[in-house]
Amino acid sequence: MSSDLNRSDLPEIATDDHPDRRRRRLIANRAFGALKAQHNAERGLVEAAADSLNDLASSTPFLLLHLAWFVIWIPWNLGWLGFEPFDPFPFGLLTMIVSLEAIFLSCFVLISQNRQAEKDRVRADIEYDVNIQAELEIAHLHEKTDRMYAEMLEQFLRLEKGIARQRG
Repeated sequence: MSSDLNRSDLPEIATDDHPDRRRRRLIANRAFGALKAQHNAERGLVEAAADSLNDLASSTPFLLLHLAWFVIWIPWNLGWLGFEPFDPFPFGLLTMIVSLEAIFLSCFVLISQNRQAEKDRVRADIEYDVNIQAELEIAHLHEKTDRMYAEMLEQFLRLEKGIARQRG
């Protein structure tokens, strides 16, 4: 009974794919890191300023600074603090300053968003390539599983025939 079944005839579980899979994952992670470093290295003075201003403008201290600015400016210019108003109601100077700030901030935010969109496009391309590679690997594993299943059925048939011969 055991003479019909040799360990060398059994299909081996393929463990040699695991290091390859880890290597591909490591390459993809390095590609993402290299992409980020490349975009940071390629940015010009305006783009670096846009990124810095975008980080600043989206921070809580920036919001609190503006809140404090308005809390001081408006009562001062309404005469509530006892100081001479320099920008009487309807606060034309404040309106102009805030409008100019909004114009420049919106430009810098758009520049920063365009840079981020470009990074996202390249990252999506890399992820697409990784997903295609994973899909090919899954197809390869399906083929391997089907082959192992067929080999196991052949082994079972041989075992059944061997058992039938011994009984009969």
